[in-house]
Amino acid sequence: MLPTPQEVLKDLHGQGALRDGYVYPAALEPLEESFRAFLVNLRDELNNDLRDVSRNVLFDFTPPGFYLDYVDATELNATALSSGNYSFVLFTVPMVKRLLETSDRLSELSFVSELLALPPVSSRPLLRTMLFSLQFTFLVCHEFSHHAFGHVGTIRKEFHDSPNNQGLAWQVHEVEADTYAAYIALAHLFDGAGGKPADTFFAEQHRSTALDEVLLGLFILAVGTLFYTLPGLSVDSTTVTQRHHPPEDLRMNYIMHSTASWCNQSRPALELWLTPTRFQSYIRPLIQATRGPVAAGSSLSPQSVFLSSPDGAKYRDELEQLRLARFAARRERKRSKQAADAEST
Repeated sequence: MLPTPQEVLKDLHGQGALRDGYVYPAALEPLEESFRAFLVNLRDELNNDLRDVSRNVLFDFTPPGFYLDYVDATELNATALSSGNYSFVLFTVPMVKRLLETSDRLSELSFVSELLALPPVSSRPLLRTMLFSLQFTFLVCHEFSHHAFGHVGTIRKEFHDSPNNQGLAWQVHEVEADTYAAYIALAHLFDGAGGKPADTFFAEQHRSTALDEVLLGLFILAVGTLFYTLPGLSVDSTTVTQRHHPPEDLRMNYIMHSTASWCNQSRPALELWLTPTRFQSYIRPLIQATRGPVAAGSSLSPQSVFLSSPDGAKYRDELEQLRLARFAARRERKRSKQAADAEST
């Protein structure tokens, strides 16, 4: 009989193979009881949903069985780890606490409830819950996507202290993970368990309209919060490829297009709602709240100055051409495999 994922993680911890002082299982007891129960439930929901996704994963690669869990550590991180028959995603408890802190702060800002047309006081518990769960879900789906695309090898951490020495070859993995994560997280939000708190709130408020717009607005705010609470580093033609991730402005642009594509397939009315102007109406105050006021008429961030320059355009084009080439190669491998399977039957 195969060992359970929990048994594998305990063995890895005992062997010191989790690295960086990670301890499994995490001691969740110090967390507030209702939040602890919420984390366990969220973990179980995502494990169930993403196991189903694993069975129908993209193109030519199916990763081993998926399992999400928590570890004690001193660092804030989310880690994709492959071992034996499992594809693990491990969240450190400090990372969980950071997401909760940012959700707390954002839920209290007046522009959030105003954008979503929600009552400012009574909606705060909902906003706190949804912003946390959506940040958490997107990051889990991002790490899952690294597994799905075959990026992981043995271990891949989301946040790094050392420079990226692989340039665009590493960054394109992050773009692929972001764009696919948006699809999975949106499906979980609209068609899975992710939207239940909002459903309950709307029922209690006797509201039946605009729920989809509220859910999509919450998704944009949550992913933006995840990105824009990272240090807002300036980039140039030399330093931009030394980062492990593309600049946050470019990542959000990919998220917008991926979200619009999902809406086109699954919620066509929302594609019409999600105009570039509306998207920016969510992102601009979010950047101001997380990184400070933006002067009238100026760019949203120092990164956007570079990205709109000739050097920035060259960087964006090279990254996109690499993404498209990898997409075409995966599609061709899938076509070849389907043809071979058809010949053998």
